Amino acid sequence: MPNSPLSPVARELLGRLTAAPDHQRFVGAPVAIAGLTPHDFGRLWPALEAARTLESHPAARAVGRALIEQAAELRLTPLFDAESALPAFRSVSLPAIAVQCLGWLDGEAPPALAAELRRILGEPAEWTRSIHQSYALARWSDAATRAELAALVAGKYRDATYLLAEFAMLDRLSDQAVLTLGGSDWVGIYWPGAAGDREGPGDPALALAAEPAYVAFARDALRRAVLRLGQIHAGAVPYVADGAFALDDTPVIARAARVAALRDEPWFPDMIGALLPQSCVAPTAAKTAPSQSLAIALGHSVEGVPTPEAVRALRDALGVVRHAGVQKKLARNLKPAERALMERPEVALRMLASLKSGKREQAMLASCLESGYWLVTSLDMDAWRALARSAAGAPVAQALVWTLGAGDAGFMIQSTPQGLLASDSAGRPLALPDAGRVSLWHPLAADEPERAAWQALLAARRLRQPFRQVYREFYLPPTDFSGHVLAVRRLLGLARREGWRIGYDDLLRGFGALRVGFSVNGKLYPGADGYCVSTGLRFERRDGIGWRTCAPDGIAPVVFSEACRAVDLLVSTAGIGLDDDGDGAVPDELRMLHLHRLSEVKPGRMADLRRSALLQIFAPLIAAGRVAVGERDVRVGDHAVSLATGRVTRGGAPVASPARPDGPRLAALPWLPYDEVLLERIVDTVGVLAGGA
Repeated sequence: MPNSPLSPVARELLGRLTAAPDHQRFVGAPVAIAGLTPHDFGRLWPALEAARTLESHPAARAVGRALIEQAAELRLTPLFDAESALPAFRSVSLPAIAVQCLGWLDGEAPPALAAELRRILGEPAEWTRSIHQSYALARWSDAATRAELAALVAGKYRDATYLLAEFAMLDRLSDQAVLTLGGSDWVGIYWPGAAGDREGPGDPALALAAEPAYVAFARDALRRAVLRLGQIHAGAVPYVADGAFALDDTPVIARAARVAALRDEPWFPDMIGALLPQSCVAPTAAKTAPSQSLAIALGHSVEGVPTPEAVRALRDALGVVRHAGVQKKLARNLKPAERALMERPEVALRMLASLKSGKREQAMLASCLESGYWLVTSLDMDAWRALARSAAGAPVAQALVWTLGAGDAGFMIQSTPQGLLASDSAGRPLALPDAGRVSLWHPLAADEPERAAWQALLAARRLRQPFRQVYREFYLPPTDFSGHVLAVRRLLGLARREGWRIGYDDLLRGFGALRVGFSVNGKLYPGADGYCVSTGLRFERRDGIGWRTCAPDGIAPVVFSEACRAVDLLVSTAGIGLDDDGDGAVPDELRMLHLHRLSEVKPGRMADLRRSALLQIFAPLIAAGRVAVGERDVRVGDHAVSLATGRVTRGGAPVASPARPDGPRLAALPWLPYDEVLLERIVDTVGVLAGGA
């Protein structure tokens, strides 16, 4: 607020940022920014920028780093009012930071700001290196700067007609869209997944899809590109390898395609169906392409924002492409695109009419419906009935349990000559409304009697569900996945197949609006080997241009459960034991050697060793029919103890592991070539569940 005094915490921070202490290594008390307001933060900005320079005092740099880190953790961003805006921009020298600061203006920009932005832009020769960033600064500058920038862009990119058309259209975009374009790292190149994981503005197509002017531009740009490729393939334009489009044009065309796909525009299917196949194959027998760069950029775009027609176009392109390098890159996009399409159920189900009643088609539909758990998807009654009556969808829909809303009991359907007949878990007929929304039933939303009733009904009808639903495991907070020793090669192999992205020391996966990070104590990268120890989970939601950590209690229960279920799959498959480093029973060198050897053992061999030990330990109880050792778990009555993690469930519901009573161990453990902490936990748990026998 103009002329308002600094708060006490802001005054203290300002003093520590500007005053030199007696000794350069004396930093002072820990930095605490609790109580700092956005406007106070804005007025500290000049001092903070000065503290970032190499010439600043080491103590001031340390305070500045701590302030930035705490502000990022709290998602605190500065606001610049009429009083603080000009000093803040005078302290900025980098165009990228200036674009970010423009987004923090609170109110009208002061007139003198134009001159500061012109200074930050630097020499005109540098303006065209990042034209979207330069345009964002020029918009808040003056007319002369904008005119000079336009002339420079027209001269340098005279052959990039699509880029020039996009640049000419920027005047019609909102300020927020311009700042998103100017601040994004993904304007010139787009990598699916990575664009959403990094801090800062993600794919600018997300913001541009809400801009009518850009949507109109996207349609015209794609129409022109289709026409251009059509002329090349018809022989009306001479074919030149990689000559269909300028290199600077292909990111623009691919961005236009993502905008159309995000909006699921009705005109997009025909355009992408022509664009992708024709861009990757020559009209002659040559093993070249009209535009390698466009074909590859469109492949990334289809993976990032898939539609049924775009995925089909990607398959068609793979069927005709002759260029080995392009074929290899497009092939990498296909499976992730198919998996990502399943996470847009409302779009993917548009394929129903064209799908045959085959196992592959039914599996694809089942995956699409299952993703609705963490996407919180529901279908309107007409769309659901169309699914239940389609050739591919009917067998899937009739094997699943559905619900009309939170708190409502589930129902199943059967197809009869009179239409769809619905019934509850007791087999009693139900009348379905003509309108409403239908979603998949989840065992977490039901009580134990209802879960047991559905399990009994499935057993009586001998129904095989397309995915585990009625017997689905579910998880409740708090759920801890730390302390598991994991084979890195198996972990990364499964993680990539399941859609996790590899970070520096964690795996990342999106579950709708939620991002889950599974952290380990080692470095992860393609080709990594050996073992690591899991250190836990974190949950984050996108908050503007960054990610905000959220507590499990603030996550929808079904979404939390599904995220934990995905992590449990990683732990169960890659796990080789529990971290028992604290007991000191085994020397560190010997323990590390054992774990390295175990990380090379095939998972089937590990399970066989553990299973053989349990068969020996519980032989009397197995003979008496009280314990059964299966492929994945040990069953005691209606309880199941996982062989991979020791987790206890009852009918899919989590159960706290019972404590072993004091006294001697329930059974002698045979020697195994690995640390026996996990085996001991399983033996103790099974023994207690079996009544201490």
